[in-house]
Amino acid sequence: MSTLNSSDRALEIGAVFTPQKWAEFAIEQFDLFNKWIKGASIFDPTMGEGNLLFALISKGVKECYEQSEMPLNQLYGVELNKNFFEATFKKAKKEYGINLPNKNYWNEDIFFQKKELTFDILFGNPPWQNFVDLPEEYKSKIKGQFFLYDLVGNAQNLLLGGSRIDIAALVLQKTIQKDLKKNGEAVFFIPLSLLLNDGANRFFRKYKVNGVDYRIDKIFDFNDLEIFDGVATRYGLIHILRDNKQEFPIHYERWEKNKWSQFAAKPIFHKDDPLSIFEERSPSIFEFNPISVKKSSQPRQGINTCGANHVFFFNSLTETEQGICEVANKLITATLPKQYLYPLIINKNFTESESHPKKWVLLPYSQDGKPLGVEEI
Repeated sequence: MSTLNSSDRALEIGAVFTPQKWAEFAIEQFDLFNKWIKGASIFDPTMGEGNLLFALISKGVKECYEQSEMPLNQLYGVELNKNFFEATFKKAKKEYGINLPNKNYWNEDIFFQKKELTFDILFGNPPWQNFVDLPEEYKSKIKGQFFLYDLVGNAQNLLLGGSRIDIAALVLQKTIQKDLKKNGEAVFFIPLSLLLNDGANRFFRKYKVNGVDYRIDKIFDFNDLEIFDGVATRYGLIHILRDNKQEFPIHYERWEKNKWSQFAAKPIFHKDDPLSIFEERSPSIFEFNPISVKKSSQPRQGINTCGANHVFFFNSLTETEQGICEVANKLITATLPKQYLYPLIINKNFTESESHPKKWVLLPYSQDGKPLGVEEI
């Protein structure tokens, strides 16, 4: 069991606080207030300064509920950062005249709770930060959690492309399995890269954690709404039902032209593929079948230059003698064998009636696709 030290308690990992207006939007969309008033327990696993929970209390005040009529003992929260945690209690007292029950709140790391409880509803806005961008000490501490909650196939994945996996995915996986009651529901603000981008987050799109199925039944894509200050990534709100197998299409609403437009979301080929968004009235697209391409005809994904683009990409090519070319870019000029130089398509090639190569790439591979050895190079 990991314990928090003073440096842990000072961490501000991907802190994005939810404005009350949008906390109330989530509450309205999924009827969270009425469920709470009727006795459902609600847990925010990364509560920051308690904005989501206070939105429930604020709605109760607006609807003229007395403090004694609101089930405050059915609200729960965990927060890693000590300053945020303490601010929650001060805000409750100052703005609502409420003393929150201490036994319902923990200044802990959600991944290493001392006491595990389960709740009817999860309501959260987890940190938005890639594994690779976490503080080194904390990264080392929680690395094993990505394996524990089915987000990484193997260690190499976490070191390579999987290092871009978002910690928000880990919060969802852990809390859905450990903190949510059977057949419970969850409402989370998330970066939509978890659902719409290829690569690192594909394990999240198994919609399962350690044998527990869950289903995303609705997605709100905030699109060009600026809800969170200083956040450039695309984000949204999702509703999850535990112990339900994922079904497609998912109901998808996107804010555009000052209104919510209705769409449907579905992966094209495989269940863990990124979601593609379609008009709801175009069901035929969901019957799309992949085109079979033999392996020898499949294009290479590309090359990773590790930041040394000037070594591999060139803006000019002149054949100086048979099989030998002189290539150049802004930084270097080099003489290279023609057999390893290939033309690239760039945007200008689509605007000219007669397209000629304007850029070339060095691909030091043998005919069987294997990289050349040191001696060959």
